[in-house]
Amino acid sequence: MHSHRKLDTASRIAGIFPPEAPSLLPYASDGGPGGFHAQTDTIAYTPEQAEAIIRRIQPLDPAVARLLQLMLVSGLRVQEASYLRARDIELETCQVSLNQEDSANRTKGGRPRVVQVDRQHKAVLELLKRRGEMNSSGHLFNDRRRLPDRARERVRKACLDLAIPCLGTHGFRKAFAVADYQKHRAGGANDRAALLATSNQLGHNRAAVTRQSYVSADARAGMPRSRTKRN
Repeated sequence: MHSHRKLDTASRIAGIFPPEAPSLLPYASDGGPGGFHAQTDTIAYTPEQAEAIIRRIQPLDPAVARLLQLMLVSGLRVQEASYLRARDIELETCQVSLNQEDSANRTKGGRPRVVQVDRQHKAVLELLKRRGEMNSSGHLFNDRRRLPDRARERVRKACLDLAIPCLGTHGFRKAFAVADYQKHRAGGANDRAALLATSNQLGHNRAAVTRQSYVSADARAGMPRSRTKRN
């Protein structure tokens, strides 16, 4: 199933299939199977593409737009973002804590982690936390079980409308990874240290995972060399 959807996306990028052509493997909402898993290549939405998709979805489905914005600034998986609670967001430190006490966040393998969100996105966290505090369950989103599939379908249709190659919801997590890696490099970290730091943010523990699946060679090219101290 995953290979069919990868082939579909690659064919559209290459222009073999026109944007309006039916999918090789329809999504659940179109009568096909659910459970779409993320691509394993390093292609990510550009910041401009990610924001354009969110703007397109906002008037149609504000909850999905908020979900995608959360993924873009935190790198959470779509399931993790869907099940996030207000108490998981610490505004003072701009941190998101997952599975510190239980498995309510639906993290992969149930592994706990803390994600450091850039302070420029504090307003996004404030808005989301406020909405969660208004819900009796404390969750940021309602209808959490169906939200991931709904988000995938909204993203697919928005990309079609905008003529953007569709990378699914996971493209937002990958866009976060690129920005996070480049932030670490700009701060003086060498390539491997930046890859490892981003890997930890994403919930992995190996630099190779980020290099192979999240941050492309193009995104890593042209970054400043690590600073070395001279005696």
